[in-house]
Amino acid sequence: MKRVIAYFVLAGMLGTGAFAQPEARSPQEDGPQLTSQDADKAKLQFAAATHDLILTFLAEGDYQAVLPEFRKILALDLENGFEDRLTQGAWQIVEELRAQGRYDLAHQIIGETLEQVDDIDNRFDLLILQGKTFKDQGRYQDAILSLQKARQLRPQSEDSQNKDPR
Repeated sequence: MKRVIAYFVLAGMLGTGAFAQPEARSPQEDGPQLTSQDADKAKLQFAAATHDLILTFLAEGDYQAVLPEFRKILALDLENGFEDRLTQGAWQIVEELRAQGRYDLAHQIIGETLEQVDDIDNRFDLLILQGKTFKDQGRYQDAILSLQKARQLRPQSEDSQNKDPR
């Protein structure tokens, strides 16, 4: 029982990043074949390392290194449902940039991520983040426009429009 608990604690510590692999498998488990899963795994590992590198640059205050490194993640052209991880990673980076008052760089990260993602949920999240960043800057009209764009991706149904909000 103690081994099981120790395993889950260790697994939780190793898989906390936005791009962390949920479960690593050895080649012996799957056989010696090279698949698109192997390529995806390699891309995710590269993205995870790059994401952590970016967060380290931010902690160090090396803002010039952030965008070129983030573009390396974008260049991976993550597919197969990995847009969620890209959006989550961008969100974490932008939150740190917002906390440090680096709004121009935050907007560049948001804009370039928006150009790459197609999923409505991810676009919604990024537009909300863009609105929050504009609001932090006191750019309220820009914030309103971003938040309205996000809301347009998720319009209310007729049933919910007719309900009493109480």
